[in-house]
Amino acid sequence: MQLHRRTVARLSVVSLLGLSSIASGQACLGRSMLTTRTGRIGGSYAQPAHENTWGADGAVGFGRSAFAGIGYSRTSVDQGSQPDLIVNGITAQAGVGIEAKAASLCPIVEVGYQAASSSQGPISAAAHVDTYAAGAAIGLPTSTEAGVEWIPSVALLYVDQRSTTMIRGSVGSNRLSASSPIGLARATLGVVIHQRFTIGPTFALPFATPQARGYAGVAGSVSFGRVDPRLPPVTKM
Repeated sequence: MQLHRRTVARLSVVSLLGLSSIASGQACLGRSMLTTRTGRIGGSYAQPAHENTWGADGAVGFGRSAFAGIGYSRTSVDQGSQPDLIVNGITAQAGVGIEAKAASLCPIVEVGYQAASSSQGPISAAAHVDTYAAGAAIGLPTSTEAGVEWIPSVALLYVDQRSTTMIRGSVGSNRLSASSPIGLARATLGVVIHQRFTIGPTFALPFATPQARGYAGVAGSVSFGRVDPRLPPVTKM
């Protein structure tokens, strides 16, 4: 049971890293606008306590406001004298950008799946966490004369984590399930160069959960392509 609790606890924390690893979105998420480029590929790295997470992702824009992205993450969790726990995950994100005079607003939804397995003597545990999130983000683009934009952004998400664990031992197997709703706050400072390259730090803090622990990372991306000029103008508030 101790093995089960440790594995699920680590998976629950790591699943939130997966939600933060996508370089999708518009200026509301601290990224270059997908109204000037049709797609984006990127990568990320985060290092909370005892974990190292690497991510790769891609995103596309639809029309002048909608966007979607998908990302893969791999996390190595330090377990001291035990072998590292390896967590693989995939996360999808979608949203709609609404451009106001001085801000970019986005309602967003995200879905994630993270899985890991571990063993201790004759006992093994295989666990996965399904993560469903919904919320909103706001970004404040600020241009400079050198073709550089600074885009601070903040997002608030309601997250529902649903974990399933299969424990196998010498006396049989047992299947355990649990669900835990939490909140997640994210902040990003994106530096956009010539509407093509984006890099910047990312911060996240879970709340309304006993496992609340903030973490920081960095994400970068390269945009490509151009929007069809025949498309209608960007939605304005």
